[in-house]
Amino acid sequence: SGTAFMQIDGGNGSRIDFGISGSRNTTLYADASITELGRTTNHPIAFKTNNTERVRIANDGKVGIGETSPLGKLHVKSGESSGSADANADELVIEGAGNHGIQFLGPNNSYMQMLFGDNDDSDVGYLAYDHTNNALTLGVNAAERFRVDSSGHITPGSDNAQDLGTNSKRWRNVY
Repeated sequence: SGTAFMQIDGGNGSRIDFGISGSRNTTLYADASITELGRTTNHPIAFKTNNTERVRIANDGKVGIGETSPLGKLHVKSGESSGSADANADELVIEGAGNHGIQFLGPNNSYMQMLFGDNDDSDVGYLAYDHTNNALTLGVNAAERFRVDSSGHITPGSDNAQDLGTNSKRWRNVY
């Protein structure tokens, strides 16, 4: 009915080592500036709730949420797709067996964006949604190129600013 605690005080920091047969393989360390939980062996760290694994940090540093063998730097899984991650786009992997996705939530006066940047321009390309006027915009080379307004009309970024196609890549039918 009381609170039990264990306190370990060290001069510069405190550490608890866990191991098997005298061999240290897991360490909990804390000092004034950092708390670390680590493995000294080539094995993952798993976090469980209700006796079910929820999060795993694999031995290569990849993190899986709902996934024990992450396919990317961060792999969020709600169901098995039997798919594989492309090595050119595996920093964030979202996997599900049925309908699934990523949702951006914000107040009705907000502006939400997915930005594509490089070392010269942090938003050289973008897909954005403006909640104040319910418009979806696409930007290329750091400028709005077209917009879908709240009525569903598709318009160029500004008046007389965009061609539809090029001399060698024209649209055949526009309805």
